[in-house]
Amino acid sequence: FSCCPLCQACMPIHALLVHAENCKGRVETPDNDEETTILAVAVGKDCNNLTNPLSLKRPQEDNHTKDRKRQKVEWWKRPNRHSKLSTKAIGITIESVFEPISGLHLFPNFISEQEEQSIIAELDGKKNHEKYLPWKASRFNGRHQGKRWGVHCNLRDRKVSEAENPLPDFFFAILLPKLKLIKQMEGCLPNEANAIDYQRRKGDFLKDHVDDRQLSKEPIANLSIIGDCYMTFINTKIDHPNHNRVLLPRRTLQILTGKARYDFSHGIKNEDLISDRRVSVTMRESPLRT
Repeated sequence: FSCCPLCQACMPIHALLVHAENCKGRVETPDNDEETTILAVAVGKDCNNLTNPLSLKRPQEDNHTKDRKRQKVEWWKRPNRHSKLSTKAIGITIESVFEPISGLHLFPNFISEQEEQSIIAELDGKKNHEKYLPWKASRFNGRHQGKRWGVHCNLRDRKVSEAENPLPDFFFAILLPKLKLIKQMEGCLPNEANAIDYQRRKGDFLKDHVDDRQLSKEPIANLSIIGDCYMTFINTKIDHPNHNRVLLPRRTLQILTGKARYDFSHGIKNEDLISDRRVSVTMRESPLRT
């Protein structure tokens, strides 16, 4: 949910733009007004269409036109403690919609269905055949199939070595431009990624674990595709903790920071794989350490 910057009415984010068009407090602006597009992205309405949001170009205008537009959009630039809309000098930011656990930020529909199909096609080798990495059976932190790119973290020797395989094309074309707009990812440029393929009928699961606390920077980004699941978070810092089951629908991005990153373990039981197949892509930055 979010609130209208004009009348303060709260409503689902997907309904906010329609409401804003008819809100009596709004000053009329042209249909193709640049600031209207920024508003749509800020509330998450059109973030799926941002293949490269930082390349948005502003039209050339004389000073009179700039002053007139500045007055027209003044209504949404006013501070509003209830609104989650936000912008930076360069353009826009994407805000998390839910924070079910302190430090766990969820971004539903972070990618579009078309982008999801493009990513899974590359993962399954249906495109970019020359760069295809096959799925390999893995028993690391559970049972599933996986593959990885970028720098290699050696957990036993506590070293991070040069990349063995370059990051996949979909990371640069689809994910990185959006990750750059998330405040929780500020100061973090992923140089490592891995994908996990879970199949319920094969008994796949993810064992409860806490990601390494030293080799990688704080934020960890994880994208769910082609399947839904429940992920269980358990506070490892207290006795007799609750088990927090968090629904992760397909195309949802989760970012672990703070307590969710360092204090809570996370895992997926086989029975919590709602779909027969679920694929995840995890991204982090791990500085080289020899």
